[in-house]
Amino acid sequence: MARRLRVHPSTVSLALRDSRQVSERTRRQVQALARRWGYAPNSLARALRTQDSNQIGVIFPHATTPYFSELLDALYFEARDRGYHVHVRFHQWNPEEEKIALQTLIGQQVEKFILTSAAGTTGQILTRIFPGKFRLPVVMINVPVEEALSPLLRGYVGTDTRTGSRELGNYLVEMGHRRIAILLPEKPAGSRGPIGMRVAGLREAIGQSPDGRLHLVLLDDENRPDGGRQFVLQHGSTVATSLQICRRLVEKFLALDPLPTAMVTTDEPSALVALGMLHAQGLRVPEDLSVACYGGSLFSEHGAIPLTLVEQPLREIARVALQMVWTPRAATAAEKPEVRLLPSRLVVRKSVAPPATEGRTAASVLDDQAPSLLSGPASGAATYLDIEPTDPRDATG
Repeated sequence: MARRLRVHPSTVSLALRDSRQVSERTRRQVQALARRWGYAPNSLARALRTQDSNQIGVIFPHATTPYFSELLDALYFEARDRGYHVHVRFHQWNPEEEKIALQTLIGQQVEKFILTSAAGTTGQILTRIFPGKFRLPVVMINVPVEEALSPLLRGYVGTDTRTGSRELGNYLVEMGHRRIAILLPEKPAGSRGPIGMRVAGLREAIGQSPDGRLHLVLLDDENRPDGGRQFVLQHGSTVATSLQICRRLVEKFLALDPLPTAMVTTDEPSALVALGMLHAQGLRVPEDLSVACYGGSLFSEHGAIPLTLVEQPLREIARVALQMVWTPRAATAAEKPEVRLLPSRLVVRKSVAPPATEGRTAASVLDDQAPSLLSGPASGAATYLDIEPTDPRDATG
């Protein structure tokens, strides 16, 4: 092509990449000739020439929640704009699946990774794959900080949810709440993981009040602190599994006596499920019970009851993670990985209000407001209708 057009081969290469270093006239000529000859750039050949495969592997547990789906969306388009191809794999919180995903992508010449650890064992997995001191650019998202300290990892990026939780706890206490519950699929391991930081921040704020108390509502009893993870491993990380876990947690919450006046969930889907279950029980949010969560997608803002939450900067997390992967660094085992905790933000909406009652059970709350339930929703309140399809084929709609 360069001989035909009487230009340098590097000019052809730049023009095929639509580089502005080449004039628009030359770019059009090169691209027109490429179309006539049926030419397409060969990414493997380019990788051999540049010693960079231009491929990034993203390994997440799933993409069924707003958190992971928005992260994946941000990672994909940011990487694409820089000329990288994104390969996606899911491990469903299973360490063996995480190992298979890593081995598969490495076999496909992927050399840069952004992932969420299945069980905090990514460093061990990489050690088994590479027994020596070889170090791939691997950046962790949303895992315990201790896990990122493995010398085989490039870095860790997440959200400072401890500070965000403290702000949320302070806000709930200022609104008058003293008995607050957080719904947890598993018991936090320490205070530095994502769930541990949430619990620690709430405890610090609620502990400032002499009569404050934080209830940990767990999927299983104290003898099975990893109940949620085990349930996922048995049934798969699907939307249905997440819904089952959330429903069980809400049921355990409603059985508390006395009933806390505020509920906090670890993510937006759980909060939305909780809102539906509370409504089905006749409990009004925020009149009878306040609800808050962690997240930041449009779902929390535009639902029937806009959610108060600790917002996580998902697109900034994606940008920083990619920057860590791309930044050249000495591949020595002695070098400590970079740790970046981005600030979170408390967003106050209508799902939190001062508590109407203290020291009540769910049944007693319902008894007090039963007449208003029978009289129908107040003006401006949302109305929910259960519609049963008359034809089984209508169920898909």
